[in-house]
Amino acid sequence: MRLKNLSCTFAVVAIFCLAGCASPPTNLVDGVPISDKNGVLVVGLHTDWEGHNNPLLASLELIFKGGSETDPSIAYRNLTFQGKDYFTVMDLPAKKYHFYRQNFGARHLDIDEKSEFEIKAGSVTYIGDITSNVSIAGFSAGTTLQVDDRFEVAKAYLNDAYPKLLATHKIEKQILPLTVKRMK
Repeated sequence: MRLKNLSCTFAVVAIFCLAGCASPPTNLVDGVPISDKNGVLVVGLHTDWEGHNNPLLASLELIFKGGSETDPSIAYRNLTFQGKDYFTVMDLPAKKYHFYRQNFGARHLDIDEKSEFEIKAGSVTYIGDITSNVSIAGFSAGTTLQVDDRFEVAKAYLNDAYPKLLATHKIEKQILPLTVKRMK
């Protein structure tokens, strides 16, 4: 009996620990100081996929990286789609980044390295609103991926949610050219 309780406790702890590993990045908090060497990324993320609400379903993520293969500060980051009309606002080191891959469970789309954006120190950079919808038929799944310019909607969101950030940082628009290479 004691062994059974111990194994149940271990299973519950493992689930909570693993759930934390899969959690999306946290948005910047308005008023928190940003390093002089950093800028802020703003991107709208929209999907009809509801997997973000269920830890048993696959999440839909975009992976991007900064720097080049020879850059010692290269870092992979992810953006997790969380339904419709969601904005990600994150503090990043100033440098060029490019999207690398879109993950959906065990499948992924490779994204062309020309899908590049630049974060400038002291700036807020809006790269567009990315929409990715999921279609599942039998044992196959596919996603769509497109970028739209909804700059005025993003500015209105930032004015409401991040007034202190906009009071001290200029916002610039840099619509991302997103090109998919292939799905695997």
